[in-house]
Amino acid sequence: MKAFNLEYTQPFINIELIQQCHQFAETKTSSANPNYFRGGQKRSTQQIYQDEYWGKIGECVFQQLMKKRGITTDIDFNIYRANQDHGDLIDTHNKKQYEIKTSTHKANNYLLTMDQYGQDTLPDIDFHGFVRYIVVDGVIRCDAGIITRHTFEREHEKIRAGQCIPHTGTPLKVDNWCVGLRYFEPLI
Repeated sequence: MKAFNLEYTQPFINIELIQQCHQFAETKTSSANPNYFRGGQKRSTQQIYQDEYWGKIGECVFQQLMKKRGITTDIDFNIYRANQDHGDLIDTHNKKQYEIKTSTHKANNYLLTMDQYGQDTLPDIDFHGFVRYIVVDGVIRCDAGIITRHTFEREHEKIRAGQCIPHTGTPLKVDNWCVGLRYFEPLI
């Protein structure tokens, strides 16, 4: 995948969606285990809220980008127990599942925690998508991409706890599947 230019996401993330994302993050944060770990790291209430809020915002951005391509999806605002979540977006026509990961604009890899789906079982997800964002002067700028299950299966690598994310000096706390963003088809 070529390098992206971060573009304005347009005003298609309306205030209603932002409020739903906020409510989702609030509910998820208030119901989180006080000893909640993600990626092997204990997170504060504020960190949990931020991760959940921006993750859901990313799903909304991705949904709108798919809509521009003629694909209608439903966003799941339900809260699940660990290992019971099966995709972030569902295609309303053919029921295909999309797993979306949201990160800051600096990320170059798509990481999927292995324990989310079972240690050595690749997830039964039809498409994987990412949204990277940066907020500049109160405006969300982002880029996004998508790959098929086949590409994910072909290009992924297992990064074990203690190993570094490719091309970084950042060690992982837990096992992950990793695919470089260069394999994703741009959506913007």
